[in-house]
Amino acid sequence: GTLTFGVDDTGHDVIFYGATASSNMTWDESADDLVLNDSRLYINQDDNSAALQIDSENTTAVAFSINADVMTTGKAAYIYSDSSNTGAFQLLHLQNDNASATGMTCLHIKQDSTGPAIIVQGTGKVGIGTTSPDETFHVYKSSGDVKFKIEGAGSNNYGGISVVGNTTTNDYGLGSIEAYNLGTG
Repeated sequence: GTLTFGVDDTGHDVIFYGATASSNMTWDESADDLVLNDSRLYINQDDNSAALQIDSENTTAVAFSINADVMTTGKAAYIYSDSSNTGAFQLLHLQNDNASATGMTCLHIKQDSTGPAIIVQGTGKVGIGTTSPDETFHVYKSSGDVKFKIEGAGSNNYGGISVVGNTTTNDYGLGSIEAYNLGTG
């Protein structure tokens, strides 16, 4: 059966203590929050279904947040797979499934207050250093040179740009002085 504490609108805090003095799981009645203090949430999902699902109806708030304010080493988020499957699978999939959301940004990576590092818009445009890419790939830097590096490793490899039109493909390497066709030298 169900174990009930209090009644609607007059609930109580509930604390579950672990073996360590400061570790506990608390239901904070006044904030309607479930809090893990000096603990971790461990989900061992062996079935073929989602281990964690968040269904948020908010319109302006953050639905999922990781705050690692005092981290000096390590990772704030770590996605890991040890799958030996050779089929095509996605380790991270970001999707908005509403065609009307034309102004949506799929991915926004930012470092401190210096502005955006990388933006991927729902339209497929990618911006580095800009929140509003004008083209499919737009790099912006407010001062200094903008450098783009393509590097091939090994003696038989090269860095190049493939320019594909409607009927032809031309590979061009960019040198410090001149552009030259890699196919003909």
